Amino acid sequence: MRTVARLSGLMGAAEDAAKIFVLLAGYSSMIAYGGLFRRAGMWPTLTSIARRCLRICVFQAGLPLATLLIVRIWMDHTGITPRFGVAPLLQAGLLQAVFRGLALNALPNYLDILPLYVLLLALFPAIYLGMQYRLWGVLTVSGALWLLANIDYRLNLPNATAVDDGWYFNPFAWQSLFVLGAALALACAPGTVCCRDVTGREPRPGLIWPSPSSREDPGRNGGCRT
Repeated sequence: MRTVARLSGLMGAAEDAAKIFVLLAGYSSMIAYGGLFRRAGMWPTLTSIARRCLRICVFQAGLPLATLLIVRIWMDHTGITPRFGVAPLLQAGLLQAVFRGLALNALPNYLDILPLYVLLLALFPAIYLGMQYRLWGVLTVSGALWLLANIDYRLNLPNATAVDDGWYFNPFAWQSLFVLGAALALACAPGTVCCRDVTGREPRPGLIWPSPSSREDPGRNGGCRT
């Protein structure tokens, strides 16, 4: 955990658990959906990813609602009104707050970790496809985005509830851990996804659109023997 924290340089030591979560999210996405791309093809995998994202969005809608209810109870007992953070959501009302939360433009601090996961998972097909051809190219682009996000803090998604008008977990920086996790999955479990990315060989047919023969024999046309 400390090694990941030192390498990432993201947000400070308090977010070590979030770093591990995002890293393992990339790792597990490559194992689960990378393998599904190889076994089932493009459209079933994209459908599965879309369903996963929509399911998480439903739960995400409940988080701002629960937060506002807790803050409202706290306000009634203390008489103190927040001046920032959830203040714009309180002024907008519960229903509009839920809609703005679903639109991902009004997320209280620490409550944008699930939206971050949804965004990264939605981008996973592009990450997977890129790693089929240029693993180090994808890592380079990811590292460049991380560097830019740390140099210019304006490189962020808008967030009406944040003091700095950006996401607490900046997707442009945190994507680096997700991509790194996906790359580690390729390196650590080559027999389950696609080992030729690490070796640098050309893509084999059937990895994203498997041929009938590859479905019958995983070792042919897109399978990687160990």
